[in-house]
Amino acid sequence: MNRPLEDSCEPTGEELQRIAIQHLREQSRAAHYDGDGALVNHLCAIALTNTQRWIEQNVCHLSLHDLYWAIVFPLYWLTDQFMLRTATDVFNTIAKRENENDLTQAVTQTIFLIEDCLEKREDVVQVLNSVKLSWLTDASVCEDTVLLTFTIELLWYRDPTGDSWQSIAKHWQKELSTRSASLGGELQRTRQRLALQNGLVILGVPASRDSDLDAYFSRPVEKRLYAAWNALLQCNWEALEKHIREIVGTVSFEDPVALCIADLHNVFRFHIHYRENGGKKDFGDSEIISLTRRWVHTINRKVEIFSELRENKLRSLSAQVSKKRANGSLHNDHIHCFRLVMLCKVNALRVWDALTWIEASR
Repeated sequence: MNRPLEDSCEPTGEELQRIAIQHLREQSRAAHYDGDGALVNHLCAIALTNTQRWIEQNVCHLSLHDLYWAIVFPLYWLTDQFMLRTATDVFNTIAKRENENDLTQAVTQTIFLIEDCLEKREDVVQVLNSVKLSWLTDASVCEDTVLLTFTIELLWYRDPTGDSWQSIAKHWQKELSTRSASLGGELQRTRQRLALQNGLVILGVPASRDSDLDAYFSRPVEKRLYAAWNALLQCNWEALEKHIREIVGTVSFEDPVALCIADLHNVFRFHIHYRENGGKKDFGDSEIISLTRRWVHTINRKVEIFSELRENKLRSLSAQVSKKRANGSLHNDHIHCFRLVMLCKVNALRVWDALTWIEASR
């Protein structure tokens, strides 16, 4: 005789969706902190494509607050147009189902700053200045930090000498003063860094004062790296040599700034060996050893691997666009080239990578 089935304890479809999305979010956060942008994009693509499928089947139970991490992370780690289109499509669909709120406004403006990277719109600043950060919770600090600091960086890129990015950063810091000291601190560090870097990369902006440098840098080696940047951009080779020699003896191979120093070293070697003294002047290791050390350093850091991937994507896409222009035809990819230039330069400033900044500027 068959016994009646007992009440099932299996999770519902809505619960399964939330469990899956939560798992992907946790994995994406871990990959983000590890600097593994390729893995972040892969995990976000899984979340976004499954959300698209649930939406098409009319069984999606997720809100924007459940999903916006999968929209923000791919913007930060962007390499190809597929992730931009997918993230934008999912955001637009989810946002239409909800009343306009602070989160939808903030994400909308961030998407605009990337998607329409060559277009200026005054209302972006007005909208962001009105955002109250009402969606913030302790459970979403990672993606909140990415969204807010990245938006400030994008605003700075559009108008580095203007007041808009500073005013929005200060507005958000005030909002966060009684809610999240750590996130407010991240915004302050981003604002301080960009203000210092204005004196390096923007013509006509005076170099920062020592008191400002001391307030930002926690280690003397970082202050010396700032001075080395300045010497390189001013083509002051004697000062660059002096700063590199001061830094090399104080930095370990595992130090985050070691790769930046290695690159500056190789630029100086090229200038001295091949332009002035025909390779006769001795300056540390041979080029083969130095470049091998750089390669070993890169493969041991996931964030450097991703940066190389994005830079290679930019070079490849630029070559394709140039060929199509030479044939008398324009291609949609040329806009994406501008996006990648912007993202490469923003990331170069984030990690104090002078050579990537210079190469992207070309």
